[in-house]
Amino acid sequence: MSTISRNSFSLAHMRARGVRQIALLLIMASALLVALYFAATLPVAGAGVLTITSNTGPFAVFDSNKPADQSPGVFTAEAQVCNTGDAPLTDVLLYIGDGTTVGEFPDTTVGGTVYELMLLDEVVNGDVSDGTRYFSNSLAPGDCVGVFWQVDYPNVAAVNGQSFGFTIWGEADADGTTVTDSETDSIITRSTISASANKINPLNRTVTPAGPYDIGEQLEICYTNVNFGVIGAGESGANDFWFQPVGDTAFNPDSLTLVSTEVTLYTDKCTNDPYVFTDITYFRADRRRNAARRLGQRRCGGMFAKLADCFGTVLLHVCCHWQRRQRSQSLSASVQR
Repeated sequence: MSTISRNSFSLAHMRARGVRQIALLLIMASALLVALYFAATLPVAGAGVLTITSNTGPFAVFDSNKPADQSPGVFTAEAQVCNTGDAPLTDVLLYIGDGTTVGEFPDTTVGGTVYELMLLDEVVNGDVSDGTRYFSNSLAPGDCVGVFWQVDYPNVAAVNGQSFGFTIWGEADADGTTVTDSETDSIITRSTISASANKINPLNRTVTPAGPYDIGEQLEICYTNVNFGVIGAGESGANDFWFQPVGDTAFNPDSLTLVSTEVTLYTDKCTNDPYVFTDITYFRADRRRNAARRLGQRRCGGMFAKLADCFGTVLLHVCCHWQRRQRSQSLSASVQR
């Protein structure tokens, strides 16, 4: 009897201990699931995020009545590079090309002839090093910088209306982790009347400081009272206009690099309410595509979304900031907040 009793007690004890162990495992599993849930749903603290947006104007124009050497042949590709995360980014590198190779662009074949974009640096100097931009200073959360490249495009009648693609991509260090982003864009060639590479009166130009300039020094070139005339719907049906900091293929990008632009826009319909744009050279404002969303810029003055209502005779004050540099030198760009 006593043996049976001891066995019964031992069996009951083992069953109770097994139940406790199962209960403990269930509690641990539940705690693990809760921890995994919060790890998946809560944002990771201290992560920098690289975001690249192309602000390049969609057209590249040339003169229908002049040969290629007397017509504009350079457009400025531009991007807004931002840190949309919550921790700083360092060692920011930007590139332009086909998305894989710097300075290489997709071919466009017209009538059996191959046409392509080229970095102006390659046209003038036989080099594509200008296609890589390096920013040694960190990019704080919420900050943006403008990045610009001068690009040569075909300016002959055969390519009128053709699209030429390019990709802007980059990478940065986010506390030991490499983060990347890219955006593919394109320009369309347009044959226009009296498209000249220099329609700005040099008498309205100021250069500060006067020079000469040391490597790394910045200079500001400003033009006042640049009259664009009456702005209306163009070939695309949009109320748009743009200016190109460089149009001449003789410009040497190895000597000066564009680091920022600032445009103050006045119109005859909104004379008391000018708009200030940073790092934007193409302006589009029509009811079908809201100006504020297209430009991605903060407004200065009145009703930014009604910029189209202000378009009439457009007058600009334009300032371009250039940096005197040597090849592979890091840039010191103006930060937008």
